[in-house]
Amino acid sequence: MRLRTAGVGAGAAAVLLAGCNLGSPAVSYAAPGRDVAVGDIDEDGNMDLVSIGWGHATDSGFDLSDSAVFVGDGTGGFSVSYPDDPTDFDTKGDEVELVDLSGDGHLDLLRTVNHNVNGIIQDELGVQLGDGQGGFGAPTITHVPGLGQFTDMRTGDLNGDGSTDVVLLDNQFAGLEVLLGDGTGGFSTISTFSAWRTSTPTATSTS
Repeated sequence: MRLRTAGVGAGAAAVLLAGCNLGSPAVSYAAPGRDVAVGDIDEDGNMDLVSIGWGHATDSGFDLSDSAVFVGDGTGGFSVSYPDDPTDFDTKGDEVELVDLSGDGHLDLLRTVNHNVNGIIQDELGVQLGDGQGGFGAPTITHVPGLGQFTDMRTGDLNGDGSTDVVLLDNQFAGLEVLLGDGTGGFSTISTFSAWRTSTPTATSTS
């Protein structure tokens, strides 16, 4: 299966699903349209989707929500919900991943969170812990030093302690932000690596 997001308006998109057979029709779902992550969030063996964006998708159109959850039925079909409750970040985002941050075996929602600070977009890192049934808990936000305008995000165990760490590509800072996970969904240390040759990496404790 191939998956794409295609813009259909400001901060909105259609998630397009197409089988390997070029003759099969694509199926589209209205969704916030900046990024999409794939994973089995309800642990039924079927792949699910979470998308984030700059608008708020509702059953009747786009309003103010920034995320959508697509629960897969195993045949390529999805039931779609648009979170609109206190667990929603209710803000813009560009990058999203589904990964186990707390070590409980459930996929958690990891995403960038955009804030407008005096006319300047500043990104932070948001986490919602998954319950293994398709739901996510209350959001927590980790402040990342600097202007922080993130254009890419990757995860992995960078220091071999068994916890998931995060690397953010900071377009405004021209460097990398490395956040070491503490195994509970939080982050213990943030290190900044500039692309400038004369720079020296700096580390900041978040505790």
